[in-house]
Amino acid sequence: MGEQILYSIVVPIYGVGKYLNKCVDSLINQTYRNIEIILVDDGAKDNSPEICDYYASLDKRVKVIHKKNGGLVSARKAGAEIASGEYVFCVDGDDWVSTEYIEHYNSVISQYKPDVVCCGYIQTNEITETMHTFEIESGYYDHSKMKQHIYPIAIESDHGVIFPPQLWAKAFKKDVYLPEQLSVIDAIKIGEDGAVVKPILTKATSLYILDKCLYYYRVNNESMTKNKSVYDWNGPRYIYKHLRERIDWKHQDFQEQIIRRTARDIYTVVFSQFNKNEKYRDIKKKIKEQLMASDYKEVLTECKYKGLKHRLEMFLLRHHLLLPIYLYHKL
Repeated sequence: MGEQILYSIVVPIYGVGKYLNKCVDSLINQTYRNIEIILVDDGAKDNSPEICDYYASLDKRVKVIHKKNGGLVSARKAGAEIASGEYVFCVDGDDWVSTEYIEHYNSVISQYKPDVVCCGYIQTNEITETMHTFEIESGYYDHSKMKQHIYPIAIESDHGVIFPPQLWAKAFKKDVYLPEQLSVIDAIKIGEDGAVVKPILTKATSLYILDKCLYYYRVNNESMTKNKSVYDWNGPRYIYKHLRERIDWKHQDFQEQIIRRTARDIYTVVFSQFNKNEKYRDIKKKIKEQLMASDYKEVLTECKYKGLKHRLEMFLLRHHLLLPIYLYHKL
């Protein structure tokens, strides 16, 4: 047997102290042992820094970064910059993975050396579990097969189909992943995973989809509160500019896909505005002002969908018909 491949696992950590032990235990107990675990304490205010240091004293494969709070993108950058593995995994600090997670990835990486490897995930609150497998065929995709099956959904198809944009439940060749992660500005708070994954998918020449669900994505009360966020109006602008810079948008139909993705981000921001504790008419007025911006008007005008649901959403935004969105939000 040749030398074992080293894998780097980056774990951004903030406010997940009560879940962190389960996460790190699942990593240090991997059946495949040649890994480094990079715990990035992003200025956590709970007991996470002490937990990180404890594991570093327990297992020499654990590296710890203590840094000032800078957000998820900043934390992932810090971990990625010191990663020394051939491939990089991202695991969120309140999630965990199967004990054979890395071993399953290694089995296909050793054979195919693809740019990207993905698996399904299990959504859980530790009482109930829901399996999420890929809707496209598992197995190896060379460049020709990627152009046929992956590129058309890499960002967003005209039927609203997207390749799962999460950084977790995936492994990336480090030289493919690092420049994309480092290019994302720290200010991006919506779609920060997709800002990395989507450019990678449009540039990757090989990919492997495992037919197993190996990643446990935790849904908890803290996660639920994210649904009450009010997203920044500049978020879709950041994403649009970023994707235009990082993707050869004249290739395939990527320009159209980027426009659809941005339009969907605008809809998400509009929807989130109704989380404000303000009167409907006041929220409506502010939304209309934002939708009048020339760049957003252009995106919404150029956006083309075939699916009825997304066509309806775009129609409502173009014509500033916000009451149906408000009522859907309340339901």
